[in-house]
Amino acid sequence: MRIKAGFLLMLPMLLGLSLKGQSVLDRKVSLELRQVGANQALEALIETAQVDISYNSVAVNDSALRDYSFKNISLKKALYQIVEGSGLSLKVLNNQILLYQSKRLLISGFIIAESSGESLVNATLIDAVQNVGVTT
Repeated sequence: MRIKAGFLLMLPMLLGLSLKGQSVLDRKVSLELRQVGANQALEALIETAQVDISYNSVAVNDSALRDYSFKNISLKKALYQIVEGSGLSLKVLNNQILLYQSKRLLISGFIIAESSGESLVNATLIDAVQNVGVTT
């Protein structure tokens, strides 16, 4: 029994495989797109690579139409080419890719009630464009 179990554990090494596995960002993709925005390119990449990518479409720089030509390159490289100039970063959590705004913005001040002129405590400020908020 020990010989069989030992052989099964060594089998991946004999075949040159890693027990750890490959990152989803290392997947190779090939995709050819003409005159599309970044959001459309991301959707095509999701479909082609069969991968789960979460992002805020408003945060993606989608103002210009571009050509994208990916030939057997890593998913990571393709993603960075699509979101170039948008300030987005990426990370992987449980095989899901998250694109997020990496720029930090510091806002300071007070929220004052229009009716009374008093400072409000526990008020929530929401940026609907970036879909982020904070509570005072």
